[in-house]
Amino acid sequence: MKLKKSFIIHYTKLIERKSKVLEIFKNSNLQYEFIEDYDKDDFTDEIVSKFYKADRELFEHKIETAFNPPAWDLRENWFRVLNTAEISCTIKHIIALKKVSEQEDDFCLIVEDDIIPIFEDTFDKIELIIQQAPKNWDSIFLGEGCGNDFIRSKLHKTERINENLFKVPPPSTNCAEAYLIKKDSAKKIYDSIIPFQLVSDWELAYQFCKLNMNVYWSIPSIFCQGSKNGQYSSTLR
Repeated sequence: MKLKKSFIIHYTKLIERKSKVLEIFKNSNLQYEFIEDYDKDDFTDEIVSKFYKADRELFEHKIETAFNPPAWDLRENWFRVLNTAEISCTIKHIIALKKVSEQEDDFCLIVEDDIIPIFEDTFDKIELIIQQAPKNWDSIFLGEGCGNDFIRSKLHKTERINENLFKVPPPSTNCAEAYLIKKDSAKKIYDSIIPFQLVSDWELAYQFCKLNMNVYWSIPSIFCQGSKNGQYSSTLR
């Protein structure tokens, strides 16, 4: 199986980011589609309430389920109402998952618009990872996310599958700038995720845990995140 399509989470005002992403995909053989609906500037109360519910009880239940307190030190102030940028980003991930579930292909790539390739042969490395992956994978995270220190802190809890892949227990996300997701898995998540209470990567972590999905990380990472390494300013907070 080969990767054929990617969906790109994009805030339409970030013109520079779109230009850089187009450069990344220019030399690939992938089809790609930008997810540009549901910008925060276009929100109405009706749009927000369709997808998002600020509910303290559900928020804390999800944290307790997927993030394993007391290690995460659950407190009263863990609950917060998401801002419009976080809600917009999460909705766009949900729309991307829906689109993946409707594709003919068995899996697709979802990326955010601040991805930066770490290697020149980005897509060859992704294909190698797909070829090496166990048949039971639901999602494979390709991004550096919170950084190498966070990754190293997680590795002692993981099962190494091969040279490039680790199977990761909950919470099994590391930001959400780049991940492969199978069609059937995307459908299960889409059917379960609305209304959401957590920002995109945390909500995905909960859904992976709830649905007992097999999540892997690529080590070394294929992409880093421009809004974390200083190339871009974060627009979420």
